[in-house]
Amino acid sequence: MNMALALQKAQVPYWLVMFEGGDHGLNKFDDEVDEMVKYWFDKYLKNNSTHPDTEPD
Repeated sequence: MNMALALQKAQVPYWLVMFEGGDHGLNKFDDEVDEMVKYWFDKYLKNNSTHPDTEPD
């Protein structure tokens, strides 16, 4: 959470996802994490999309 707050304060795009019961490595959620990472890379790197708005609502 501290990292997310620091990124928000610095207006750095990030995506925070929390898995109930997940350990630091998210070992129980390998497939879900892989899918999310692939989505992010495809959207923001492969397709060269603009990063999401970092301004608070």
